[in-house]
Amino acid sequence: DRKAAALVTPKDPSILKYAKRIIGISEESAGYALNKNLLQAMKIFEGMRASGLTYIIDPSSPYLDFSKDDRAVDFLQFPRQTLDYGAGDCDDLSILYNALLESIGIKTAFITVPGHIFTAFNINMHPSAAAAIFSRPESLIFIGDETWVPVETTALDTGFLDAWEIGAGLYSRYAAVNEAYFFTTQEAWSIYAPVGFTDSAEVILPDSDLVRTAYEAQVAAHRETEVYPREEKLRLELSEDKENSALANRLGILYSRYGMYDNALAEFSQILSREEYLPAIMNKGNIHSIRGELELAVEYYLRAAARQPDNPKILLSLTAAYYQSGDLKLAGETFLQVTALDADLAEKYPLLNPVGETEGGSGSRAGSPNVDNEVANWEWE
Repeated sequence: DRKAAALVTPKDPSILKYAKRIIGISEESAGYALNKNLLQAMKIFEGMRASGLTYIIDPSSPYLDFSKDDRAVDFLQFPRQTLDYGAGDCDDLSILYNALLESIGIKTAFITVPGHIFTAFNINMHPSAAAAIFSRPESLIFIGDETWVPVETTALDTGFLDAWEIGAGLYSRYAAVNEAYFFTTQEAWSIYAPVGFTDSAEVILPDSDLVRTAYEAQVAAHRETEVYPREEKLRLELSEDKENSALANRLGILYSRYGMYDNALAEFSQILSREEYLPAIMNKGNIHSIRGELELAVEYYLRAAARQPDNPKILLSLTAAYYQSGDLKLAGETFLQVTALDADLAEKYPLLNPVGETEGGSGSRAGSPNVDNEVANWEWE
């Protein structure tokens, strides 16, 4: 099974071009604040659908039959071939999906169960955090300190969310009887390195409008699945304890994670109308920062810092807001305070470090990261 990884070619120029074209579509959804890897993997899957890729069992070497025979020789397609042919069986589609994800820096894996192979990707989230954020942690795979999302790559006719659900069901069913085998693509590469492939055929890129429409429909469906059951539960609890700021703050955090910022601001503002609740102050500042409303973000972070002047997380958020607004002098001064209070935290954000900047300068650095999204967190509970 690990030999399949040899055909995962993320450095193939056609694969890189295809993946980056898809990822560049629908940037307006970047404010959706759940998990970058999940959203990008969703978008890649919908790009494959928009390309008209179909699942076809290879009659000369069906995986179901060949996986039972150690002496059999299976035929596998390179990712570029699958895009060119417009079809593939379970191993071909799994190889393609993993190659596309690896090409944009998302770690992938193969999962084999009796007669079938499918994939998973890493969302760079600790299992404890994932279990707290996702409403159905049973749909995830937890291995050590890593969290993986299983995907049935043959479910191209129904969309990413169905492919995720089918993959989770398959893994759960066979893992329960010790018949699900999981190996990362990078692990397999250490045994079977990816090989080169040359083909002059031009890969046809998917239509941007089709990808955008399909992707945003999946995002909306995922948001509905994740948000509304929790929203209903929190609303019920708040109806019994109307001035419980912690509950209202949790509801605001729920909205924030799914990009429902107007709803979130309403909750945080309602809390602050009756008390100076630090989590609500910080969360409101985070939303203004992500929206690019940096003067308001600074206002709320200063308001929070007045309450806890030695809190390095508050000062880090203030640093990022100063940085994004172009005030590098204040950003540098505040970052030095963060370093003095928590050097380990400061080391995680080296691009905010004032070393190398012109003293007292202004403006933002060329190619600066989206530090507001990197720094903002929804842990202020």
